[in-house]
Amino acid sequence: MSFAHDNKRILTILAACLFVFLGALVLALQAPHSRLLLELYAAKILNMPSFITFGIVGGIVGGLVGGVGYLLKLNRRFVGVAGALAVGIATQAIPPLRAEVSPVYVVEQMKESRLFAVIFRLHPEEEANLIDKLRENYNSPAKMRDVFSGLVGKYINPEVMFQASDHAVYNLLTHQFAVLKLLQRNAHSCVQYYFAGQMDSTNGIPAVLIYEEMDLKADIIESANSASRTKFTPPDLNAFGNGFAAEYRRKGFNIGELAKLEEINSLSDVELCQIVVELSDVFASLDQANSVNMFKSFTYYYSR
Repeated sequence: MSFAHDNKRILTILAACLFVFLGALVLALQAPHSRLLLELYAAKILNMPSFITFGIVGGIVGGLVGGVGYLLKLNRRFVGVAGALAVGIATQAIPPLRAEVSPVYVVEQMKESRLFAVIFRLHPEEEANLIDKLRENYNSPAKMRDVFSGLVGKYINPEVMFQASDHAVYNLLTHQFAVLKLLQRNAHSCVQYYFAGQMDSTNGIPAVLIYEEMDLKADIIESANSASRTKFTPPDLNAFGNGFAAEYRRKGFNIGELAKLEEINSLSDVELCQIVVELSDVFASLDQANSVNMFKSFTYYYSR
């Protein structure tokens, strides 16, 4: 009798603790930061191997149904059937739940990258925005890649480049030339990289160069937002044009090819890739001061 009585007491305490926990969970979900943390933990569980995820979810749901059945003194056979059905329904809900909370986990992992850590630190609102966009495009890897590229492109723009330090800009220019030379035989990837900022190891860019570029872009964003950020004053258009043409001729390139950029939509990937490789070559071949000044001047006049 005493043993059975003790078991009942233990089960009652466990069931009560379970309901207290669920109540606290509901209250915690009302606070945005707590909800984000809970979603992160849920995402970590749902992104485990499937047999572990199903085991954890099944155990929680089965325990909850068993606790309810014990408190209400329901028939054991009924509780067993109900528990089995509940576990089956819960496991069927795992895929859509994974799609809902996995973006939280993805964004948390992205913070390990210095580039995204810098963006989220300087622009905290982008974290929640990115989670929402990833949820909308979770089933499309291509669209998710566009979301990442779009976020980086938002903070690697002419205005940011104008304010970034010469050192940070020059390092990125020389790096980009090395990548473009690598992609020159793959014109489509070359164009996507230069104009859309798409970096993907599947298009022939080594992972080490992808990580290096992410760090270089973090340098750009940080220096542009520092107290010592630079102020760019464009040179006279004629003076810039003459100097730019001279550097093109020095490299043996036809500067007339740049005029084709005015009808960029009519160019093939091969033609466009050749133009940007030559342009990048000119910038990379100069010393830091002249390279950055020419790049910023070109960007200023070309983007007007």
